[in-house]
Amino acid sequence: MAVSDSSGKLKRQESFRGENQCCYNGSSQTAMGAWQSSSDIGSLAVLNNQIKHFLLASQLKQASKQTSAQVLGLLVWTLIAGTEYFLYPAFGWVMFVAVFYWVLTVFFLIIYMTMTYTRIPQVPWTMVGLCFNGSAFVLYLIAAIVDASSVTKDLDNHNYNSWAASSFFAFVVTSCYAGNTYFSLISWRSRTLQ
Repeated sequence: MAVSDSSGKLKRQESFRGENQCCYNGSSQTAMGAWQSSSDIGSLAVLNNQIKHFLLASQLKQASKQTSAQVLGLLVWTLIAGTEYFLYPAFGWVMFVAVFYWVLTVFFLIIYMTMTYTRIPQVPWTMVGLCFNGSAFVLYLIAAIVDASSVTKDLDNHNYNSWAASSFFAFVVTSCYAGNTYFSLISWRSRTLQ
């Protein structure tokens, strides 16, 4: 029942509406003809469970990608915050980027874990994710380069190890956001092709 023109899309949507009405009226016949008898109502429940498991798996996948960036981002700004970073403007920039994107990542993690994005369908979430991850990648890359170029023993020998570790983790977080940007781009492209 796949019709490629726009009228076919309307017919398909009407058939799904008819399917729901048939099921609610106690009839076992659906518009797609997948379930022909009342004993196949159980297969509808199985399909519903499979959809729930798929959504949960995709939700956990997105959350795990954001959690890695969150934990590593936390390391970046705590390693710098434990030093006298305020004496050097370059570390202030790194702190701003690290804390800003850490807070936003926590915010988006909560949105994905609570599935709030399903309650607000007007927002193009794939585009939001792409813009967020893309901007995080670019600004974290700049911050990591600034962080690495500012780490010298000449500035402060006492804080050298913390700054060097924060520089390393800033590049790791940059690679996490680069991966998130890539997967967000794939998701966005697949949504726009539909």
